Amino acid sequence: MGGPFTLRGLARPPVLLPLVALLLAAAPETSPATPTDPAPDVEQGLVPDDVAEVWNPAFPSRPAPSPPTGRRVALRTLDPVFTGQLATARAEFEAGRYERTVQFLSKAQGTPAVRYLRALAQVRVRPAAGPAAELEALAAELPAIADRCRLQAGLAREELGELDAAGRLFSAIPPTSRVYPDARFGLARVLRRKGDLRAAAEVLDPLARGTSPLWGRDVAAEALVTQADLARSRRDGEAERQALLALWSGHPRSPLAAQAERRLGKGALTVPATVARAEALVELHRNRQGLEMIRPVLPKLKIPDPLACRARLAEGRALRKERRHSEVPEVLQPVVRGCADADLRVRALYLLGTSQAVVAPASAVKTFDALAKEFPENPLADDALFVAADLLAQDGDTAGALVRLDRIAERYPEGDQLGEALFKAFWLRYRARDEKGALAALAALERARASAEESYDVERARYWRGRVLDQQRRTDEALVLWEALAVEHPGTYYGLVARERLAERDPVRASRVAAQLATLPLATPPASLDAGSLLEDVHFLAGLELLRLGFNDAASSELLAARRAGQPPEAQRLLVEALARTGDVRAAHGVARLALRRDLSGPVAPGVRDLWAIAYPDAFRELVVRHTRGSPVEPELLQALMREESALDPRALSWAGAVGLTQLMLPTAREVAKSLRLRAPSAEQLQNPSTNIQLGAAYLGRLLQRFDGNVALALASYNAGEGAVNRWRAARPDAELDRWVEEIPLSETRGYVKRVLRSWNTYRLLGGRPLPGVVKTTAPAAPRAERER
Repeated sequence: MGGPFTLRGLARPPVLLPLVALLLAAAPETSPATPTDPAPDVEQGLVPDDVAEVWNPAFPSRPAPSPPTGRRVALRTLDPVFTGQLATARAEFEAGRYERTVQFLSKAQGTPAVRYLRALAQVRVRPAAGPAAELEALAAELPAIADRCRLQAGLAREELGELDAAGRLFSAIPPTSRVYPDARFGLARVLRRKGDLRAAAEVLDPLARGTSPLWGRDVAAEALVTQADLARSRRDGEAERQALLALWSGHPRSPLAAQAERRLGKGALTVPATVARAEALVELHRNRQGLEMIRPVLPKLKIPDPLACRARLAEGRALRKERRHSEVPEVLQPVVRGCADADLRVRALYLLGTSQAVVAPASAVKTFDALAKEFPENPLADDALFVAADLLAQDGDTAGALVRLDRIAERYPEGDQLGEALFKAFWLRYRARDEKGALAALAALERARASAEESYDVERARYWRGRVLDQQRRTDEALVLWEALAVEHPGTYYGLVARERLAERDPVRASRVAAQLATLPLATPPASLDAGSLLEDVHFLAGLELLRLGFNDAASSELLAARRAGQPPEAQRLLVEALARTGDVRAAHGVARLALRRDLSGPVAPGVRDLWAIAYPDAFRELVVRHTRGSPVEPELLQALMREESALDPRALSWAGAVGLTQLMLPTAREVAKSLRLRAPSAEQLQNPSTNIQLGAAYLGRLLQRFDGNVALALASYNAGEGAVNRWRAARPDAELDRWVEEIPLSETRGYVKRVLRSWNTYRLLGGRPLPGVVKTTAPAAPRAERER
């Protein structure tokens, strides 16, 4: 048998033992306590409360992590079971050559792993009672994947016509199982074949209540169309109509929705169903389709009717996402004034404020103040106060801004805006040349965020403390701070700008730092990791078993379903390691970058060297290199942009409609394609990695040329548009670039520039390339196009 399963002090077992017994490795040592306060991943930017910039299944919300448990898992227990000659049998199964798989395994030792793969291969060749019985028996011997054993046994019994046995097996699979949908559909088929059409429909109710995913299989849509078919078979027209309406209204992304519309006919599409469909379209970022759906029914609806309130909120959300800000107040102000639902009103207030911030900043301040006053306990209250403060600061009302920033610090010390509020308070005093007050604000920021999970706030406090000290001619103190930042945080944005400052102020010291960072230590990954409560998580255990058995896609699905909330850092690291071994690069990097930010903000130490490679993967590297060859865009920069734009998801669709790995808007993509003499792409074609990377690289290259290779300005233009960047530069023509970045009016763009520069810096660091010097400390030069006028 393959991979070693070693319990501390015990010999390797000759057979596949239950997974929990193999994973547990008692160890007297415990991990050091780690900070529990979550911090923002650099600056996330102002985003409407009801949408995410990029949906990613690896990014759940979570409470503070639990302390270590002392129960450790040896990483070698993640190794594959099928090694040596057994690996050939596993490869034959993967290639679909099931008869050869059976032949190879016929003489192998009858461990549960071998019997499971052999039985699977046998039922793939042809269903038979023997393999079905074997799979059912293995449910007791492989408890981590018992549900999958029962599902496969049930499918085989169903094929054999043994309906009672198949129904029993399907019914035994609980709702928490990842294969529960397949078991429910199997049970429905069995009941239908037995003539019980009503019961067949009822067993699909739990699935039919599901929501529509952004991408992937829509199980609920499949369940609803099946229920409609069953209702038709038993001649229940009303049940058929209700199922089809639920499908059409709640699952517009599914191709089955078009079938539902044809079966219903236009006359059967009710106003409530139309509103629900529009809401679903906007939730799925199909904003224009949502507007087209909702507007014909709006004249039939009057506020304060709850359905009218929902319809107007959906319209306002769609307009906000489409950046049609001037139209939003007319739609949402009646919602704010006339609707009774508190949750709906607070969302309307926040969305209204975000659009007013663009077209009527003074009105936005009043809206955000009203939200914070009326809903002080709502999670959006501190966000509203911060945006109001930011708008007042931009308008020159420093006193009003500071009042709101102080209110955040007093009322919301655990809120996600605390770091931003304290830094903004520093910035206003720094800009007013109140150096004493500025240093005091930085000290408060550093104290408040000293135990944060990520060091971002502490880093920027120290970097700007160095800047203030340097202005006070206390340069030696500043150099000490910048050197420590550069060495202790080599992969972060502030580590990068600290190296820039060192190079300007003390080239000898900067060279010494560069030499330290030129060669990274070799990786020495830990032998075992604290598992937290993962050993009680059925999805984690199933994921590990499937990983060891070589079913990587299924393993990734199970591991992503494991409860990550509250796990200690080592348990998160264990989950990341397992995900990486499944080959799911995007999910592994996603969990790592969110859950292990402290490890990824410090030095690239031997124990975490592999973790950095997982968090910064060379995804789509061949395409990246091909499409940057001969252009001003270096591969590491494009890799960094993709990481921050889409979390490396080719199917990513932003709330504003940007598509794919490099998050191109469709008009931009078509204009770039035209300049390259390529056919204009569709939105679906932009989800093709090669097409998207080619056009994104060309667009970024164009921006770099226009800004004479200044990466920070090119990135700001990529995110906010050239016109906005030119206006910002014209407003502060003499600003040094590190200060210019901090004063970018859009927090989304400000954070974006920092994040991409951070990732670019890290990709170069990990690749052993010279570290970038991108943030010039002199005033940014005008774009070539401007100088040539």
